Amino acid sequence: MKPFRTVAIVIGVNRAVDQRPLKNAENDAEDQASFLAGPYGPVAPNDVILLTGATATVAGMELAFREVRRRRPDFLFVFFSGHAGATSICLFDDTYEHENLAHAFRDVGCQKAALIVDACQAAAMAPSFGFGGIGGPLDEPWSDLFVTMISGVRLLVA
Repeated sequence: MKPFRTVAIVIGVNRAVDQRPLKNAENDAEDQASFLAGPYGPVAPNDVILLTGATATVAGMELAFREVRRRRPDFLFVFFSGHAGATSICLFDDTYEHENLAHAFRDVGCQKAALIVDACQAAAMAPSFGFGGIGGPLDEPWSDLFVTMISGVRLLVA
């Protein structure tokens, strides 16, 4: 039986193009990457791709997704911390459209994926991933919500 493989792309941007600087987005990404690849994390250390600061560029994102496609994971986990707008996330050198991000997820071709976005206006990306939200106030546990929300990609926004 083939072992289950998870690959993670973790992005943190304190100084995005045309945005006020943030203090902790890059720290959050580094902490997330350390946890994922740590002793209790679900990802092998060499399967965490960390993009922070000047490496968190459009070219860096595209290269990371190409590398993930090459590795053919069973599960893709992407974490972004930084600025976002109504149609894009803000990287070090430019913006990355929600539609492009959704397309990159689809191109990886794994059956399961999760995207966590810690940014203003993060919920605006939901339509790009084919769903329009999860309703009103949460009355059910998160685990139940995630199981029933959408098959394939999970989107958590903060």
